[in-house]
Amino acid sequence: MKTHFLFIALILIASCTQRGTPIEVSEGSGTIRISDLHRMSDSLGTRLLDDCRFVRLQTNEHCLMGWPRKIRIADNLMFIMDDNYKIFVYQQDGTFVNTIGTIGKGPNELQSITNFYINEKERYIGVMDPVGLKMVRHTFQGKPLKTFPLDGTTWQRIQDIDMTNEEQILITFRNGPHNPNQYAVVREDDYSLMRYLLPYITIGEDTCGDAYLETFARSGSNWYAPEMLSDTLYTFRGADLIPRWILDFGIKHPNPEVIREDEPYPCARSMGGNTLRKKGYSTGINRVLPAGKYLFIHCYALRIKYDIFLDPEKGTGFYFEEQENRNIFHSLDQFKTWNGSEMVAVIPVSDAMDDQAGEYALSHPKVLEVMRQCKEEDNPIIGFYKVPEPK
Repeated sequence: MKTHFLFIALILIASCTQRGTPIEVSEGSGTIRISDLHRMSDSLGTRLLDDCRFVRLQTNEHCLMGWPRKIRIADNLMFIMDDNYKIFVYQQDGTFVNTIGTIGKGPNELQSITNFYINEKERYIGVMDPVGLKMVRHTFQGKPLKTFPLDGTTWQRIQDIDMTNEEQILITFRNGPHNPNQYAVVREDDYSLMRYLLPYITIGEDTCGDAYLETFARSGSNWYAPEMLSDTLYTFRGADLIPRWILDFGIKHPNPEVIREDEPYPCARSMGGNTLRKKGYSTGINRVLPAGKYLFIHCYALRIKYDIFLDPEKGTGFYFEEQENRNIFHSLDQFKTWNGSEMVAVIPVSDAMDDQAGEYALSHPKVLEVMRQCKEEDNPIIGFYKVPEPK
C-alpha cells in the first residue's frame, strides 16, 4: 500500500479556557488512499454473522435493563449502562452479578448516572453524576470507595469518557451552543481540567450528535480520535491530539468554509454533513471503534458507505463498500467495545423482534438459535464478532 509520510508541524498552545486552541497542520499528516487498501468482495454483514457468538443476559427482577447505552469489559466482567440510570455487572456467560451506584442524595449516592469509566489497574469504576456534580468510585462489586466533586463548567453535556493512560481521562462533548470544543483532557486523580482540544468547526443551535456512540478508540497501546466533519484521524500524545492520518476517498476533503456557508444548523453534525455531501465533499470520519490491532472506521463518501479496518501503526488495512441495508445484528450503532479478540455489540431483544433485523439475519442459523430462546421482555443479547480479515 502506498502511503505518504509528510512532516507534521504543529502549533499547540496549552489552554484551560473554555475555547480550545486549534491544532494547525502546515503539511498534513500521513495520507491513506482508500483505493490503496484491500477491497473485500463479500458482505461485512455476512462475514460478521458467520464468525460470531451470542450471549443472552440473565433477566430477573434484580436486573431489568432499559435501552443499553455503553458497555465495557474488564476483569472478565461486562459493565453495561442503560438509559434508566443503572449500571449492571455480568459475567461473560451472561450471569448477573450486581449493580453499581445507588440513586439518592447521600454522600456516596448519585442523583444521576450518565457515564462511567474503568480503571483496570486499580480495579474500580468511576461513575459520573452531572446533576450532583460528582464522580463516585466503586469496586467492581458495587461498594462505594470515594466521592470527588466535579467542575460544572467542564463536566456537562458529555458524550463519552475513557481513561487514555494511568493519569488522564479523555472527554468527548456533544456538539451544541455550550460546547465549543469536541474534547477535553482531565486528570484522573482529581478530575480537574488540563485542556480543551479541537474546537468544533461549526456549532449547532441545538445540543446534538452521536449521543451514545463512542468516537475514540484504542489500538494497541495508543488511542485515536476523529474530528467532526473531517477526514483526519488524530492520535493521543501526552495531553494533546496529534494528526496521524488523513483518509483520502478520491473526492474533496471537507472544507470548513464550505460548511459555514449554510450556518446556522439545528444539528451541526448531520446538517453540516448534508451540506458537504451536496457539494461533492467527503463528510468525514463518522465513527471509530476498537478492533484489536485495527480501528473499525465508518465513513460516508458521497453516497457510498465505507467500513474500514485500519492498522493505524502501519497505515494498512482493508475495507467493505456497503450497499446492503443494515440489520440489528450487525448495525454499527450496536457495536460498543472490544474484548481481547472480538468486537462486542449490544442487541436489544425488542428491536430484534420488531422486524429490524433484516431478512438475511433472521434466517441465519446462529440468529435463529438465539432468538428461539428469547422473549420480548428479556434483557439484551451480547454479540461477540471476530474481525473479518481477508482470507
